[in-house]
Amino acid sequence: MVSEGDPGSLVKIVYLLILAASWGMQFWVTFVAGFVLIGSVPRHTFGLVQSKLFPYYNHILLGFSFLNLGVYAVYHPRDLLSRSEAVQMASANDTRQTQKDAADQTFDYMFKLLIIGNSSVGKTSFLFRYADDSFTSAFVSTVGIDFKVKTVYRNEKRVKLQIWDTAGQERYRTITTAYYRGAMGFLLMYDISNVDSFNAVQDWATQIKTYSWDNAQVLLVGNKCDLEDDRVIPAEDGRRLAEELGFEFFEASAKENINVKQVFERLVDVICEKMNESLENGPVPSGNAQLNENTPKEQSNCSC
Repeated sequence: MVSEGDPGSLVKIVYLLILAASWGMQFWVTFVAGFVLIGSVPRHTFGLVQSKLFPYYNHILLGFSFLNLGVYAVYHPRDLLSRSEAVQMASANDTRQTQKDAADQTFDYMFKLLIIGNSSVGKTSFLFRYADDSFTSAFVSTVGIDFKVKTVYRNEKRVKLQIWDTAGQERYRTITTAYYRGAMGFLLMYDISNVDSFNAVQDWATQIKTYSWDNAQVLLVGNKCDLEDDRVIPAEDGRRLAEELGFEFFEASAKENINVKQVFERLVDVICEKMNESLENGPVPSGNAQLNENTPKEQSNCSC
């Protein structure tokens, strides 16, 4: 599209004019040559018309062809470059925003959260949907561990969330379990269309109890609930397992943005509720929450 004020508009117009002229001349010669071939016009008449009207036809056509190729070679790489630069700028802006959030120290509480579960259950997509409101269907397995930072407001409190995305493969298990320490909340995730991921929930729950502190809060999340036709784990089975493990249960979809925000908000609320109970019954266990230096010391509970 040619838009007013676009620096590339003139180049686009020139390119289109040259292209139209080049194709027009080629159409003309093809049209006349067609009459020659069918015998309607003698060959010498075609040559006479060409010599009288377009004595430099071949030169003009060749020149237009080179101009056409030249403009194409100049314009299209610039167009592609501009798109590439736009993508790079968007990526740089996202990176700067993440760094800004990570460096932001104006918060009341900081919670460390982990998303765990088998590989390919959608942990990374779930995190990106919540943190960036983005989704991609391309599957890229997480290597080791990654994290994002998001600041939320819950009942007039500013809570900074460090959300860690862990690899689900067995070979990374030693690395990821090292990050359980100090985590205040877990999203234990399975895929409603994958039996193995559901059967592994018990093992993941055991790891939480083994490597995290006792008061860590856990939500069981059945992801990909948009794949109803491929469902192999009924919602009731997930709810029953969550009750057996003492977890709250949600079904969600990162692709359709179903219950993603609600899951994180509920986890934050549960952590705050347990913090209130702990603060009323005694000192806060180490690793529960990190208070900002600017937070007044007399703030003794979380009103999230």
